[in-house]
Amino acid sequence: PRPRELPAEHARARIAAKLFGAPLPAAPLGAYEVLGEIGRGGMGVVHEGRGPGGRRVALKTLRRPDPAAIQRVHDQLFRGGSP
Repeated sequence: PRPRELPAEHARARIAAKLFGAPLPAAPLGAYEVLGEIGRGGMGVVHEGRGPGGRRVALKTLRRPDPAAIQRVHDQLFRGGSP
């Protein structure tokens, strides 16, 4: 799918969740499933996710993925957390 385009099944499930309170299925993000939002900050949003093999992960999506922002996320990853 193109960026920001959801598969039809997921789009229908999101509508049902909003209208009828149905549980929202996990959204795909590459090889990961987005389970919910953990928090928001100046750089972007951190989601709870499930990786290959069922491992729980944190997924950070950037508002503006410019080279400086990507470098900051890389530094956070190898430093072991947010500043």
